[in-house]
Amino acid sequence: GLRSYDVSMPEEINRKAADDCSYFYFVPTEQSAINLVLEGYSPKDIYITGNSVVDTCYRNLKIAEKTSTILDDLNLNDKDNIITLTMHRAENVDDKERVTSIIQALLELKDFNIVFPIHPRTKKTLEKFGLYEKLEEAEHIKVTKPIGYLDFLVLISKSIIILTDSGGLQEEAITLNVPALTLRYNTERPETVTAGGNILVGADKETILVTADKILNNKEFYNKMKNAKNPYGDGSAASQMLDVIEKAYDEDDLKIESPHRIMTTFDVEMRHIDENITVEEFEDIHNTLVRVVYKNDSMVFPSPDLNIKDSIILFNQYGLDEMLY
Repeated sequence: GLRSYDVSMPEEINRKAADDCSYFYFVPTEQSAINLVLEGYSPKDIYITGNSVVDTCYRNLKIAEKTSTILDDLNLNDKDNIITLTMHRAENVDDKERVTSIIQALLELKDFNIVFPIHPRTKKTLEKFGLYEKLEEAEHIKVTKPIGYLDFLVLISKSIIILTDSGGLQEEAITLNVPALTLRYNTERPETVTAGGNILVGADKETILVTADKILNNKEFYNKMKNAKNPYGDGSAASQMLDVIEKAYDEDDLKIESPHRIMTTFDVEMRHIDENITVEEFEDIHNTLVRVVYKNDSMVFPSPDLNIKDSIILFNQYGLDEMLY
């Protein structure tokens, strides 16, 4: 059946296990917050902070730019139309037809300099399929050992395209304003696609070639991808998380203990709101917990100060006579 995410991904399995044991939920985007709410988690425990990977990229790129010699080591400069390639997922590497199609595309991308820090497992599989030697022979492809994080940040920041099947690299690409072509048919980073900084090209040779050529030769298309708004925030995620935890600590709200009062039952209701009122005001007046707001034809996370006039809301309705003290 249809799902809002791919449950076969180990990242999702780990995430669901961790969520059941968590006290706070710090999420990168509003859509992530809505997904948690729809899974039954309380909006009061969810905080949209952006992704701490943005903080990490910004901070470490400054350090890396002072110390890294990666471009000199590769005999490249930032005018060389660099493509940074990473490929390690079994769905690509272990599928002979798919990986052959990707390699054929790489061999034809001769207007670029492709840097391929190769995963040992990927190298072994490419050798088995008779493809590794072709990469080594191609003058425009530099196959290297895995590159350290600081050097790698500099390399991707100087690239014209990121070609990858990695999840984290999709985040780093849009953070560093580099168009990403993702060698997959789905992604756990859909926000990057919606924002316009990432295109899912799968393992299709023609799609890879046509899209790469468009990025290189169509300035408007390139700028649109390069300037896509980062959905993961402004690099202040860590400080926002710390503020929430410190506030809870100062208010003695981090103890895990039996609640003083328990809502024994509640009704789940839906209502169209005509009055000029915020989520917090509605909850206080009507003794409710607002879970989801449907506003202007889209779902919106119920932040306390959100005005819900002309919205449809889904909420838990509690009764005062149903409280145990």
